[in-house]
Amino acid sequence: MRLNLKKFYFVFVLPFFFLMIFLFIIQKTGVQIIIYESSRIISFVFLILSVLFAFVVPLWYRLTFLKNWQDKEIELNRKEFLNFEKNYMILPLITPYIIIVSYVFGVSKIPMGVIAVIGIYSIYYYYPSKRRYNLEKRIFNIKEQ
Repeated sequence: MRLNLKKFYFVFVLPFFFLMIFLFIIQKTGVQIIIYESSRIISFVFLILSVLFAFVVPLWYRLTFLKNWQDKEIELNRKEFLNFEKNYMILPLITPYIIIVSYVFGVSKIPMGVIAVIGIYSIYYYYPSKRRYNLEKRIFNIKEQ
């Protein structure tokens, strides 16, 4: 089951890295890729979106899932757990793509740096490591078969 989650994770993360490499190569050839010189408002919007998708929305989704699961008072099966983990992983992995969009929109350096740090954090934190996976299994009382 963890291997399935790792494959799912890399399906979302690898295209981001390929896009970043592509943008780097395009930039080094001298092609102008910034389509709009952004204002403070647009920079602020991208910054808020990255915070929402990296922290707030996953937390809200997890708490909602836990509340619904506790209200049912039944044991969570592996398929439901895997679906939860996949959805829980998708939400913060939108944040790295916000880096690319904000770069193309020409967000200024300081907000861009903060957005990049938040995006890198979401890539790191939501990786399905063995330790995190085992903790999640204990929380939800999931038995490996």
